[in-house]
Amino acid sequence: MPTGTWNYVVTGQGWNDGNTNFSQPSTAQVVTSGNQTVSCSWNAVLGAKGYNVARSNGGGYSGVNASLITTTSYSDTASGAGQPPGSLEGSGTGSTIFDSNGIVAPKIRDSITGLIQPKLVYATASASTNASIGATTMATASASGNTYQFMPYIDQTALGSGCTGTTAINILVTWTDPNASGSNSPVAVSFSISGNGALGNSNYSTPVTFRAKASTTVSYSTTYSLGTNCTTGPTYQVYPVLEQIQ
Repeated sequence: MPTGTWNYVVTGQGWNDGNTNFSQPSTAQVVTSGNQTVSCSWNAVLGAKGYNVARSNGGGYSGVNASLITTTSYSDTASGAGQPPGSLEGSGTGSTIFDSNGIVAPKIRDSITGLIQPKLVYATASASTNASIGATTMATASASGNTYQFMPYIDQTALGSGCTGTTAINILVTWTDPNASGSNSPVAVSFSISGNGALGNSNYSTPVTFRAKASTTVSYSTTYSLGTNCTTGPTYQVYPVLEQIQ
């Protein structure tokens, strides 16, 4: 590396060849004599197939790696051919790959359509149950105008016993709109089990898209209404998927 003070940024590249925004600049690396190597490392980005690194000594950032980096480290000797800076998404002026929880920010841009790709923020399956599920927090909005889409899937996991009526289950998603004082809790999926039901009986919803107020939670819950004559209610499991779009 030539002598000077160097800052580095990294961007993750998705399987669709879109890139995240630049990370925040690294701590300044001071090279006091020629032929020194600067070693860089970073946290893995969920969904990235590789990474690009760029450096600056006070001006704009220039790509330094000749090919996509598939590990989470890079040693810069200034001998690489370098990626063209235009291939890197973002300005390098403080936008970041990671949010406050160390999770990749939702800034992967599709190289073909130019659209921002959503970020998966929650996908933890519930336990199998034959009762209602209380409010389960999936995310806390970091800024007003955060846009999410919720896509739950529900599946019967065990038969009921003695049931002759219909067991009704609803999945609700709850959030607070940026312009509202109270929360919304619409039904995302209605699921009916006739009699004792059947294993593999399932249902899903089209995406429910909404905006959430800063510092408010996004959660899901269920209601469970047992069918008539059941000695044991049919059991179900919820597979909630929440993505952040913006």
